[in-house]
Amino acid sequence: MIQLALVIYAFSASVLILSRMARGEPHGRNYTHVLYLTAFYGFFHYAQALSDNFWAVLVAGGTVLGLAAFQSWSYCTVQIRQEEEMLQDLDRRIRNRPTPE
Repeated sequence: MIQLALVIYAFSASVLILSRMARGEPHGRNYTHVLYLTAFYGFFHYAQALSDNFWAVLVAGGTVLGLAAFQSWSYCTVQIRQEEEMLQDLDRRIRNRPTPE
């Protein structure tokens, strides 16, 4: 049952991150993913099934956190490009401004 919850969490978190990335929204609160994954480790430990499911939680966590990190990087890259374009436009306007005589 815990494995099914882990699969549903990983799938839904991935879909949410990818949809946020497609809309160009800023990154969300990535620490919540760490809390959820820690909870899954705790659930598996409490059920004495952590040794059988360690790699599953690690791979699911790496996937979700990797997507979240890529989404943050992608959003920041777009913002930096927009800032550079605005600075170049401002620089062109300053250079092309007529000087008072």
